[in-house]
Order: sequence, then structure tokens, then C-alpha cells
Amino acid sequence: MRWARRAFSFALTLLSVAYLYFVWRMDVGNLLEPGPGFMPAVVGSMALVASFLIFLGTLKGKAEKDGEKVPAEGMWRFAACVAAIAVFIPLFTVLGSLISIFIIVFLMNKILGAKGWVQPLVLALACSAVTYVLFVLMLDVPLPRGIL
Repeated sequence: MRWARRAFSFALTLLSVAYLYFVWRMDVGNLLEPGPGFMPAVVGSMALVASFLIFLGTLKGKAEKDGEKVPAEGMWRFAACVAAIAVFIPLFTVLGSLISIFIIVFLMNKILGAKGWVQPLVLALACSAVTYVLFVLMLDVPLPRGIL
């Protein structure tokens, strides 16, 4: 089982690297004038550090020694969340912000165990609508339109 944890944590590290690859293609800006890719770069960097530290912990066998066992379902849900976020970045420019936000919110709800279909659909629709009202109408910030 130790090899499975190592492989899983190594795969998360690689997924974090892939996420950062797509983020750094966006305009990150700097601390005084952050670009649209600034916050995703911060989140991706934290994910990379965390996943790498988890990987190092599996090499030392720390989780097995401390008796802290992560259930397999929890590991796969975490991996699915990271994968959904990694796919979100390229979809953001292709499909546009509103469709991408709808998809990511819906997927995250289902991955994290939301029951039924109505609540995740309503929440995803509400998040897309709030994003549109806040950024486009109130702040006059142009969002990627994608295929719209």
C-alpha cells in the first residue's frame, strides 16, 4: 500500500506542475499590479508545495508510522478536485468564463459529494450569474467570452 500512496502523491505533484504550466501562460503581473493569473499562480504554487511535501512524507513512511491513514475515497476526491481545477484554466479561455465557472462549480459539488442534481445545477448557475453581474456589470471588467 505504501507504493500506492507514493504513486498517488507523485501524480498530484505532476498535476500541480501541469496546472502551473498553464497558469504561467496567463498574465500574472506583479504584487503591485496583479494580472488575471496572479491568484491562480499563488494557489498552484501552494498546491505544488503541499503535494511535494506529501510525496516526501510518503518516502519517509511518516503517515504509516503515525497511524494516520487517509481513506482511498478521500485521496481520489482530492485528486479529482485538483484535476478539475487543472482543466479549468485552459477551458477558461476556450469556453469563456461563464461556462467554465458553471462547469467547475458543478463538478466540484458532485466530486465533493453533493446529493442530487438540482442543488449543484442551481449553485453553478448562481455562481456564473453572480460572476457576470459583479465583474461585467458592476466592475466593468471584461471576462473571456470564449465561444459566446
